[in-house]
Amino acid sequence: MRHGLFARRLFATSIRSVALATATLAGLAMVGSSVIAPASFGDETAGGTQATVPDLFAKSQSSNGLTVSIDQLSPKILTNESELVVSGTITNTGDEALSAPLLMVSMAFSPADSIRELADSLDASTRPGRLISYEETSEDIPGGQTIPFEVHIPVDRLDLYSSYDWGPRALGVDVLSGDHSGADRTIFIWDSGQEVQPTQVNAVVPWTASNSSNTVKERSAITEIAQIPGTTLALDSTVIPRPTRDTSTSKANADGLFASKLLVAEREIIALPTGDADPGVVALAANDQLSALMSASIKSFPTSVEAAGWSATGIAIEGYEAASADLAESNPQSATSQSSDQSGATQTQGSQSETNGSHSQSSNESAAQKASKTHANATILKNVEWPKAETFSTTGLALASDKVTIAPGGALDPDPEVSFTSLAPVEVNYSTGETSTQGATDSTATVLSTNKTLNDLLSWEVSTSSDALDVDQALAGVSAIITRERPSVSRTVEVTASRTLAPSASLVQRLKSLLQQRWVEPTSFSQIASSQVTDVERFVVGPGQLSAETSAALTTLGDALAQLKSFADSTSDPKAVNATLHDDILPTVSASIGTDEQVTRASQFSAKVSNLRSLVSLVPSDTVNLINKSADFPIRVRNDLAWDVNVTVTINPSDPRLKVRQSAITTIPARTVTAVNVPVNAIGSGDIEVTYQINTADGALLAISDDILVRMRAGWEDAFTITVAIAFGLLFVIGLVRSVRKRRAGRKEEENK
Repeated sequence: MRHGLFARRLFATSIRSVALATATLAGLAMVGSSVIAPASFGDETAGGTQATVPDLFAKSQSSNGLTVSIDQLSPKILTNESELVVSGTITNTGDEALSAPLLMVSMAFSPADSIRELADSLDASTRPGRLISYEETSEDIPGGQTIPFEVHIPVDRLDLYSSYDWGPRALGVDVLSGDHSGADRTIFIWDSGQEVQPTQVNAVVPWTASNSSNTVKERSAITEIAQIPGTTLALDSTVIPRPTRDTSTSKANADGLFASKLLVAEREIIALPTGDADPGVVALAANDQLSALMSASIKSFPTSVEAAGWSATGIAIEGYEAASADLAESNPQSATSQSSDQSGATQTQGSQSETNGSHSQSSNESAAQKASKTHANATILKNVEWPKAETFSTTGLALASDKVTIAPGGALDPDPEVSFTSLAPVEVNYSTGETSTQGATDSTATVLSTNKTLNDLLSWEVSTSSDALDVDQALAGVSAIITRERPSVSRTVEVTASRTLAPSASLVQRLKSLLQQRWVEPTSFSQIASSQVTDVERFVVGPGQLSAETSAALTTLGDALAQLKSFADSTSDPKAVNATLHDDILPTVSASIGTDEQVTRASQFSAKVSNLRSLVSLVPSDTVNLINKSADFPIRVRNDLAWDVNVTVTINPSDPRLKVRQSAITTIPARTVTAVNVPVNAIGSGDIEVTYQINTADGALLAISDDILVRMRAGWEDAFTITVAIAFGLLFVIGLVRSVRKRRAGRKEEENK
């Protein structure tokens, strides 16, 4: 083992001079010899699992009995410091102790000129550039144990001479012990102060019902995120708290304060439909009802803190009823006409926004007007569409040509041969899907292309100190590469966080790593959208097609919505009935879920509709005896709804001897059991089976009973009538005879006298 180690050391020495080795020995310090556990870092995602490692770091680690973790660089970005400190841990993953391993630090010769070059240099199977430090550790590593390391490297060993060579470089730590080895790669960044035109960057962070648990921790993170320049929140209105009658005082105070912090500021917020519904699905499905619901959902997004029911100081506005906005949303028939009513808009290139609470919305305007409006409200962007990758299409662009569409990462990339990052705004011809290099025309839609590498990095919810270092360095490094590509020309870059990622402290840190660099200019979403469009051709956008699973989900959803409408229209308050399930409709086609989950949610919604309809039911009946030719057949109907319901009750005989004269149309009062009489005619006698059913006013079946036995004895009525007639006849004859006899007897008696 010692012989193999000596051979490797000799090989390393041949790479660098003895003078470098001597200097490095002086600058190398191994910290302690105690065994420690690897450090953990960050928060978990909403689903409790770590996100996939981005492609940039897919090959950045290798392990053959040893695992190396670079946990910290000090400084993270080198400017005028005198040394670079690299620290981390070495873990023996085997069972046997390993003798003091050799630790080598190496760095790329020059900064990466492209993201692809940076990814290649981070491959742990090859050593990047030149060796800048190596040393044998001072202790053995027991099996299964971890030791820390810390290496101090003088800046003059880094060969940083030309200020033009600023930017990110791969830095690697390799550890050898006999036949065992391990390696880790991260990114070193040098900022020489070279004068450049900063890259304009905007980051969209979604916070919706799909990725939010609305905890205190999340609210704290989202509030901090909103304050980072260059960040744009994308919200659906369900995450904004509203005053309710049953809210406790302490919760109301917390809700109001949060809403005031979120909406009372000079910032932009993208209004998303409820549940982050996918506009791409709705466009490809050509579903007018879902489209109207989406428009109504975005229309109802509060444009000010007062419109959400709070004063500027977070106090609930007296008389505000949160339900009013929801009920307004529940009428999709009016949504289409409402969608064109977005006055007070600020026009950008192909976009507009409602600004500074210039007009109120919903029925609480009178209460909102009583509150102070001397503060500045958030700018609510209500004309932005954000389809998922699978539904981004020219079909959707054609329907949203007057809006700004956010493209999925990589969907509008240029040809790989293009050696620089082009501008974010792209004008796409929605007929052909091709890029308009001449700018906007009557047949184009404004689309913001997003940087997939930065998207993936921003969405990487890390769980270790090593990953935290990597993602921070990568976000700063990739933005530096983009700036270095054309240092004298400012470019625009749009970045989006994952829709499934919950706001967290680690996301806050990643946003700062991206947006708070000297070579980055934090920029608003509207400024990016209205900036110069690209003249570089991008990938062609296709017409799009729904997956089989999504189509099945939409079919199930459509059937359920038709049943819901029919049922609601039969009640005394259709809007209120619709409102009970209103918030469950759009999340069925959420852009944050997969196609299998769409099928599941559609089935769940259908079950909820069935459960609602089942609140109007038939009361089970025993055997019925029918002895008349004409009778009113009694049927009991239960209504457990909070509203009256209009129904049609009828009987389905299994035998033509029972005829239904007409169905009974009646109103069943709320929360009652009502007897409904259905007129029938019976012909003859016998035992037959019938079923009862109740239908909505338009004929949709609500419930049908099991078979009920009916004993018809219609002949008994005739026999009884004849018997009674004969009896009366006999009585009449007897009475007549008796009368005659009495009369004769009276005459004889008179004659005898």
